[in-house]
Amino acid sequence: MTTIEQLQRIKTKCEQLLAIAEKRTPGKWTAWTSIHNGERMPARIRSDSYKQMAFVNSSDETAKFIASCAGSAEAGWRSTIVAIDMILCLPAQVLTPEELSDTKAVKYLLSAWPEELLN
Repeated sequence: MTTIEQLQRIKTKCEQLLAIAEKRTPGKWTAWTSIHNGERMPARIRSDSYKQMAFVNSSDETAKFIASCAGSAEAGWRSTIVAIDMILCLPAQVLTPEELSDTKAVKYLLSAWPEELLN
């Protein structure tokens, strides 16, 4: 697979993740747990607008992490798409495919998105 094909796969994955994220309620999310009848309930994640809530069958810390990173993850996916678009806009006379593969930006993108994240 060429470097350009790899970058296009990363871009496609980011676009897919953003499409999924569009279905959630925007804004900041918070996480908490509660005790009901003396038993600890599953962690809950709620949007600030209270329009959407999710139960997380994991630890409080995991729920807090999930709630805290949704918006940042989306910003990272958008930034990745922009970076790839800028790289792919470079005319062939500026960088050969070999030189393109050897740039710090491309090396970083490829290492940040190993194959297991793209499936």
